[in-house]
Amino acid sequence: MRRLFSILVLVFIVSTAKAEFKFIPLFDADIRLAYSSVLESSGGYSGSGWLFFMPAMKLSDSDYILPVFNVSVSLSERVIEEDTLFLRRMNNLGSLALKHKFSKELEGKISFDTRYNFNMETKDEPFGKGLYDLYDLGASASISLNSFYNDNPLPLTFGVKYYQRKYPNYTSLALTNSTVVSLTAGKEAAPKDYNAFVFSTDYKTVFSQAFTDISYNLVLKNYLDAFTRTSQGAISNTLRVDAVHYLSASVQLPSAGKTLFGADLDFTLYTSNGSIFDSGNLVYNDNYYGFFSLALKPYYSFNLTGDLNAAIFYQILFRNYANRKARTSGGAYTSDNQSDTENTIGISFKYPVDKNFSLVAGFSYMAVDSNMKYQDFVKYNFKIVSASAGVSMSF
Repeated sequence: MRRLFSILVLVFIVSTAKAEFKFIPLFDADIRLAYSSVLESSGGYSGSGWLFFMPAMKLSDSDYILPVFNVSVSLSERVIEEDTLFLRRMNNLGSLALKHKFSKELEGKISFDTRYNFNMETKDEPFGKGLYDLYDLGASASISLNSFYNDNPLPLTFGVKYYQRKYPNYTSLALTNSTVVSLTAGKEAAPKDYNAFVFSTDYKTVFSQAFTDISYNLVLKNYLDAFTRTSQGAISNTLRVDAVHYLSASVQLPSAGKTLFGADLDFTLYTSNGSIFDSGNLVYNDNYYGFFSLALKPYYSFNLTGDLNAAIFYQILFRNYANRKARTSGGAYTSDNQSDTENTIGISFKYPVDKNFSLVAGFSYMAVDSNMKYQDFVKYNFKIVSASAGVSMSF
């Protein structure tokens, strides 16, 4: 990855001397003051929103350097695989890419990619020292094949990415508990770290005013220090391996004026050989992490009055685990697999002040219901109310 970074820097230095060089900065931001409350629990104020900055550099008609910086802040975000409710999350993304146009119909791109997430699980968790803070380092490559409809490109993109994920502050019981150390033989000091390969396909279409986007991603995770368990609860020598299939589709159908109908559909299939053994109840689960989920989000955007735009949405998500047994509030296992349903409704407002600035606000309500009633450590049933207001900028 260092070699790739050096090559990109060298290309930039040499190419900036060319007469075709042009600096094309792009900036978008949505910055808000927000309040979020987990009902029957606690709430709090925080910043919310995102910032995107791409100081693009045109080296020639065929070559571009694309540095990208993307920062987002969110409240009460649920992490599906780990079933953890984070009170605060700050996600920082960065990449440095070289894009080359071989022809009007063919484009390629290589990039060096980074990510650093600050995840606060509890209010007393110091920023930057969160147990679930993580960072990624990786590289990616993609190729786009363009067809055209009324001079509008219809790109079909194929991509591959490799990255390594680390949790720098995660301390395993394998290091702090002598009983666990004896059972794990010193394994699983860093059970959450993994290497991953991502294979992706994306196709965008624009016909008349209709827009569609269909994408598929396959993520293969190879854990570095997480092992499966035997049916007797002993740690094995088999490392955990996960495969995740993501399929998504979006459609937007503009009508008269500034009215817009749209819908997003997302399907996830998570497979894993990861297993657990509940020593307190002597229960073995050989497919603890596997699940599938389906989410549908229709939305409607319209002018409320004058230049004030409003957008309303409703999202429903179903998630069913392949072999994770639901438990009663007392902890007893049932014969049913865990099943979750999430319902979210929301409304947002946008009022343009000028061509670069808009005032924005939003409100949402989420209700999560699960047949997993045992919640001594993790909330599976909860309701969240969130409200925010701020400014949106684009240059």
